[in-house]
Amino acid sequence: MALSNYIEELKQDCIVDDINLKDSALMLPAKKAKWVTRLVLTKNELNKLEKEKKKQVSILVEKLKQEAIATVSNAVLKSLAEKHESVIEIDNKIEESLNLIDFLERVEKVMSSMSFDIGNIVKIVQLETT
Repeated sequence: MALSNYIEELKQDCIVDDINLKDSALMLPAKKAKWVTRLVLTKNELNKLEKEKKKQVSILVEKLKQEAIATVSNAVLKSLAEKHESVIEIDNKIEESLNLIDFLERVEKVMSSMSFDIGNIVKIVQLETT
């Protein structure tokens, strides 16, 4: 899912007012679980991408080795492989995943602090009604 979609969804998840206060308080654990799940899934996706990159680089190094006219060091072959379009595409996905992980870690902190925020709102409402 795109970062912009997550941002919009987070905005909706963070809306708390007099009308939805009880529902927000009751739904908070589920919302926390949703965002933590997304964080873990994104970290898993990052691991898959990193493994895929290593595999792709290895395949390209072997291919370049076979095609080379002269003997070339593995470091040079790896450097050439890392400039290949398929590896650059994986690098872009890795960068996107890292940005998403950073965002989701921050969301996790926001959702945790919402427990205190909702608790404070409940106390204020109780004081206003007594």
